[in-house]
Amino acid sequence: MEIVRWGLRGLIVIATSVGWRRYRYPGGWGFAFSPAYAAERTGLARARRELAWRAVRDWGRRTALEVRLDSARAAHLRSVALAQAALREAEDPGSGPIEGELGCLVVRRHTLAAGDDLIVPLGGLRVGIREGSKSHHLTVVGSRRPDSPCPVVA
Repeated sequence: MEIVRWGLRGLIVIATSVGWRRYRYPGGWGFAFSPAYAAERTGLARARRELAWRAVRDWGRRTALEVRLDSARAAHLRSVALAQAALREAEDPGSGPIEGELGCLVVRRHTLAAGDDLIVPLGGLRVGIREGSKSHHLTVVGSRRPDSPCPVVA
């Protein structure tokens, strides 16, 4: 009984090999098994290996480029989100924390308030209050941005 099993297994292996060879070299039994076409089968096998190698190489290159593209897209989206957040903050910065006070004059990070009626947005200027024994000074400092056509007058 064991010999029959091994014989059946052998027949399955042989049938599978013949089927695979017929699949690899279509066109009939002669093209798949004849010694007359051995050189062509060898050339075809070599060409298929080269094609498979190129396909794997190109897949690796394409995958690397897709990873770089996804990374660049993510970096772009992050920079756009940061720029949009900075724009929203620049358009409506709020008052910010208190930087200094002098009587009813309150200097916050983004606004200068004189009482509750007058609130002046600073728009990128820095305002400071220096209190002396005889005089008090309010300093306004601006910085010229490289893309600004107008100089800041102090």
